[in-house]
Amino acid sequence: VNMLKKYFLIFSIFFSFKGVAQPDLAIEALGISYPMGAYLKMNYGYSLPLWGGGDTFYGFFRPSFSLKTSGKINTASARFDFYPVAFLGAYAEKSYSSRKSDDLPTFDCESVVCENSNVERTTLGFRMALTFGNFYFMTDNKRVNLELQGDPRGIIADEQTALLAQDGGDRSLQNLGIIGYNFNSDFSMGLFFSHREMERLKNQTNLAILFGKYRFGDYSLLVGPGAFRDRNAHLHPTFLIIFKWIGSKGLLLF
Repeated sequence: VNMLKKYFLIFSIFFSFKGVAQPDLAIEALGISYPMGAYLKMNYGYSLPLWGGGDTFYGFFRPSFSLKTSGKINTASARFDFYPVAFLGAYAEKSYSSRKSDDLPTFDCESVVCENSNVERTTLGFRMALTFGNFYFMTDNKRVNLELQGDPRGIIADEQTALLAQDGGDRSLQNLGIIGYNFNSDFSMGLFFSHREMERLKNQTNLAILFGKYRFGDYSLLVGPGAFRDRNAHLHPTFLIIFKWIGSKGLLLF
C-alpha cells in the first residue's frame, strides 16, 4: 500500500505537465463462462510525448492507475509504460488485491488459500502491435511475481490465471496474442490466445477464443466461443464477452 502511495505522488507531479500531457480513460466489463468469472475495471492514465509525431512514429511515457472489482475480489494497480515508438512498449506494474471469496472457480478453497487473503503482484512486461494491410497482430508478454500478504500460508490460488502458486510466493509467465482481420473500421474478427504458467509450482493453463469485435462510437463489444485447457490438461468449452467504453485514448495506439 505504501508503494501505491508513492506511485500516486509521482502521478501528482506528472500531472503538473498537463499542458502537454494527454489523458486516457477506459471502462471495461468482462465475463467468461469457464472458468466462470466477471469483473468491472476502470483505467486512467496520462501520456507525456517524448519525440516524433504522425500516426505511429512517436514515443511517450505514461503513468496510469486502475481499479478492478469482481464483488468479493478488489484490486488497485499503479503502472508505468514507456513507448519508444507507439507500436512497441514496456511496462512495470504494482497491484494489490483484497480477496474475500471462499468459492473461486476451478479451486478447492478448503485445501488452498483463497479467502481472507491479500495478494501483491509485481509485473514487468512488453507489448507490441503490427499491421499488414487489413491484418493485425498484437502481443502482451509479462512476468508476474505473486506474494501472499498477512497470516494465511499454503498453496495460493491465483484467480487471475487459474493457476496454483507455491507457498511463500511464485512467479508466472504470461503470453497473450491476437491475430485479426479488419473488415472495415467498425468490425473485425480474429483469434485470441494465451499461455500462462507458474515457475516454482509447475502448472499451466491455455485459452483460445475465436472472436468478433464490433465498434460503435466510443464503445466496443468483443464476443466469441473458445476452449480453455486447465491445470490438469482437460479441455473445457467457454465463451468470452468484453464490453468497453473509451472516453479518451490519449497517445495509446492499442
